[in-house]
Amino acid sequence: MKTNTLLAVAIIVSFLIGCKKDAVEGPRGPQGNANVHSQTFTVNASDWYYFLGWSNVDIQVPFITDDIIATGAVLVYEKSGSLTFAMPYTANGVDHRYIYYSGTVSILHTGTSTPSTTFEVVAISSSGMIPTDLDVTNYDKVKAYFKLDDK
Repeated sequence: MKTNTLLAVAIIVSFLIGCKKDAVEGPRGPQGNANVHSQTFTVNASDWYYFLGWSNVDIQVPFITDDIIATGAVLVYEKSGSLTFAMPYTANGVDHRYIYYSGTVSILHTGTSTPSTTFEVVAISSSGMIPTDLDVTNYDKVKAYFKLDDK
């Protein structure tokens, strides 16, 4: 029995020594941060629905997962022309808010007249990844820090 075990070990070792592996480095992946996702969404005026003085629209955002909800952060920005506003905010007496849950962001505005609007949704897998000196109300700074693409 001892001889069979030694023979088996010798055969395995000889295979391991005899195998030569030439490592080939794969192509370099795109720059960015695998723990941060962002996407631009355009909501048409006809997509909004109205209830009790609020305009509301649900945006399907598949990268908002239960894990991100539990330990991460979701940031939403509203774009208007060349300006970008971190939500929530109030302007001209209109409240702009959002809530999120797994796979969805709900955008809420007070009032019943809501034009076509573009939103940027950013999901960060761990809120600990956000440095304390990063101004998350400034989308351009968030975009630059996390190397985000507008897509």
